[in-house]
Amino acid sequence: MNFEFDDIEKSFQDVLRRYALETLAPEYGRWDRGEVVPRERVIELAELGVNGLLVPEKYGGVGGSYVLAGIAAEELARGDHNFTYFVQLCAIAADLISVHGNAELKQALLPGLASGETLIAFALTEPGAGSDAAAISTSARLENSE
Repeated sequence: MNFEFDDIEKSFQDVLRRYALETLAPEYGRWDRGEVVPRERVIELAELGVNGLLVPEKYGGVGGSYVLAGIAAEELARGDHNFTYFVQLCAIAADLISVHGNAELKQALLPGLASGETLIAFALTEPGAGSDAAAISTSARLENSE
């Protein structure tokens, strides 16, 4: 089995490595001390294809793979490890919405996610479980159609 990156993956890796070292790394210290990351950086990630890696092409995404997401996370971390959260959150949300969302939800969220206009966040914690997803006990139930 060949584990080498293909030409597209190598090119993507090179672009993100340059971006991380030239754009993110010089600003990391400021952001690490509490300055707000400029919104333009999220838009730049989207323009580089990062936010839409797992968004299907018909919704404005790359229609890529988790391999590309792994490359993105690794390369962006060279400049600022916090930017890996954008990769993870966008990939997880895009995958879940693409697979399980209805057409209306996909149209409402996926194009904005790919373009960087929509930010995704989720909480994965509860008392007694912390962020251990397997230990979470919260549930939902239908009552009177709600």
